[in-house]
This record gives sequence, C-alpha cells and structure tokens, in this order.
Amino acid sequence: MNQDKKKYLRSLLFRHLDGIALCSPISALNKHGITEYIKIHPIFSSQDLFSQFQSNTGYLNITLRLLASQGWLKQDILEDGANIHYKLTEKGEKFIKISQHYDPFSEFIPTLINIEQYLFNQNSKYIFDEFSILLTNLKSFTKKNSNMLSPEWEIGKHLEGIIIGPILVAFGMSDFFLENIESNIAIDKSAIGNDLNLLWLIMEYFIYLGWVENKANLFKFTEEGTFFMKRASAYGVTVSYLPTFQRVRELLFGDPNVLWKQSTTNLETHVNRRMNVWGSGGAHSLYFNRIDEIVTDIFNQPIEEQPIGIADMGCGDGTLLKHLYHVVKHYTLRGQNLDLYPLKIIGADFNKAARLASTLTLKEANIEFSIIHGDISNPDDY
Repeated sequence: MNQDKKKYLRSLLFRHLDGIALCSPISALNKHGITEYIKIHPIFSSQDLFSQFQSNTGYLNITLRLLASQGWLKQDILEDGANIHYKLTEKGEKFIKISQHYDPFSEFIPTLINIEQYLFNQNSKYIFDEFSILLTNLKSFTKKNSNMLSPEWEIGKHLEGIIIGPILVAFGMSDFFLENIESNIAIDKSAIGNDLNLLWLIMEYFIYLGWVENKANLFKFTEEGTFFMKRASAYGVTVSYLPTFQRVRELLFGDPNVLWKQSTTNLETHVNRRMNVWGSGGAHSLYFNRIDEIVTDIFNQPIEEQPIGIADMGCGDGTLLKHLYHVVKHYTLRGQNLDLYPLKIIGADFNKAARLASTLTLKEANIEFSIIHGDISNPDDY
C-alpha cells in the first residue's frame, strides 16, 4: 500500500473517531431545539443560549467547542467559560441543515456499548432487525453521497464510525479473526456458523465497504480491511467512553453528577476501563521500540549501577511492564543474572479496574510483581 493510500485511510479513521464523539452531542442539541435556534440565529453568544435553554453551562460549552473544532462554528472567547461569541460558518450552515441524520445512530448507542455480547451470540435476533435497518439506511445514504467534498459524505463517515468503531474493538479485544489477519488466511464461511446472524450482517457490511472479498465459501480481508482490523486498538479509547456519550442529554440538560455514580462493585460507570486500558496500550505500543533502547542501555550497565527494578505510574493493563520485563530478561546483562539480582516490577494506577487488569496480565506472564494504588498528583506518597 502506497503512502497516499495510507494517508487517505488514516483520514477515514480519524473521521470515524470524530463521529463517535459527535453523534450524541449533536443529537442532543437537535432534540432540545438548539440546532434550530442556531439556524435562525447564526450569530449568537453562549449567554444567549443559556438564557433560552436550561442547561449545564460547562457541558454546553464543551459541545459548542466540538462543533467549532469541526469548522461548523467560529468561536471568539471574550471571557473563558462565561462570554463566548459564535458565528455559524458556511460549512456549518450546510451541516446543521442535515444534522438529523445523527439521531437514530445516537439512539443505538446503548446496543453498541454491549455489541460484543451480541456478535458471537445466537440469541441476538431481537437487535438484528434494528441493526439491519440502520445499516440499510446508512448504505443508502452513503451511496447517494459519494462526493468527498460534500457535507453528506463527511457525515456518512461519522455515522460509519459510530457503527464500525465498537465492532472493530470487539473483534480486537476478542482476537477474533486475529490469525486470519496476521497470516493473511481466508475465512471459511462454515467456521462462522449459520446461527450468528449479526456477525453475518457485519461481514456483508464489510463487503460493502470493500474490506472483505466474498469468494465461493471463503471471506478474505482486503488490503483496506486489513488496515482497519490491525488498527482496532486505535478506536479503543474513544469507544470506551460510549457510556458517557449515552448520557450526554442528561449531562447537558439534566443532572451532570450522573457520571460519578459507581456500579455495585464500585467501578466507574462513565467508561469501560478495561477497554480503555486495552486501547491505550495498543496505541502506546508504537513507542515501545524507543523505550526498549533506553531500558536495554540501563540494564546493560554494571550490575551495581543498575536500578533494582521498574515502576510504572499509570500502568493500565500492565502491557508495558510485561514487555519491558521480557526485554530485560532476554536482551540485557541483568537478564543473565536474575537469580542473583531479581527485577522488581511495580505497577501503580489510580483506577481499580486498571489494577485488576495489570494483575491478570502479569500473573499470566508468570512475572513476580506488586500492584499498588497510586495518585499521580501525590508523587511523594507513590
């Protein structure tokens, strides 16, 4: 794949991520009459909106900032958080006229949050019909709007992202199709089975996107499909916040403290933390090579000059600690002397789910470790 093609596909990936973040806020503005207000009053201030619509000012400011980041609004900050002037741009005028297309996709977010439960489940019939209608409408919309310079095309990519992102993450976290992607092996249709209706529907959508080729009894990922499947983790952090996007209407116009409610097991409810650390770990893997050089140099120094181990503040799912342990073990002087000079491995994270994920990662790798609660704003205690 040449660099121009990669650049284009990366631009699609980022539009997908934009769509995940934009879908619910735009739909919330639609349903509360704010987009209609902006159409009629293309020049307005934050105070104008606050006087017309009962809302939580901080979250409304964030939502308007999102629209400005897309070029829909021009923002002029006179007094941060209190007096901000906006002007609807020419681009924004075109987009806001068709912003209703985000609404049905926003309504589908509660299902997308748990999409992995349905993909590999024979009893997903009750969401199949709704999903099928949504995909049919999306395909119809994108077929009619293939001009890349049109607002409809860009919205189509946003809507594609809200559907594709959670699906790619579900595949990535489950390692489904991993062997096929890594070894460039075709997928025997019989291996999917006839009962996984939702999975078949998604494969049909992948064929529509040009990500999969359908030949005889085999599915084969195309170069473009392989590009996105290999970058599933790039969607992980954004998709992990779908529980927050699901509650945007309440954040904007209801009780903003809803985000701080915890589950019965005292875990966060605004983010899928396991998914979050998986996604961030995948994104950070790009930097591992440079870190490897630094760590290898440190643990090739004379033993008495070496640190006693490696501590990671914000250890996430423990992927980096696991990786660095193996770098030291296999490529350094210290690794040749671990019996006499064991390597201390310490992971710290503020988040309980991350600490649990790190514990599991390091246990499965047979690495001795300590996992502690850590607060980056209190380094002395750490």
